[in-house]
Amino acid sequence: MSQLPPVILPGDTWVDIYAETGISVGTKLIIHNNSNNDAILADTATKPDKGYGFDIIQPYEYLVSADTPSGVWARSDRKVTLQVREA
Repeated sequence: MSQLPPVILPGDTWVDIYAETGISVGTKLIIHNNSNNDAILADTATKPDKGYGFDIIQPYEYLVSADTPSGVWARSDRKVTLQVREA
């Protein structure tokens, strides 16, 4: 599979990773943070609410999703670029 365009998190906005990449929901993902700022990810089908559990992906680190996530959403306080691919 060819490399997908990066997903840009504009800052203070939840982004649906599956919708942005066109990858089928439920596909296991590998997400690389290509930025100097942390991003948070939530494994949920709908946009997360406050109090939901999150995973932090630190600058230049990778995160692997659950085997069959119901959805993956990402957010950061500042602009962040994520590279996403199927696992």
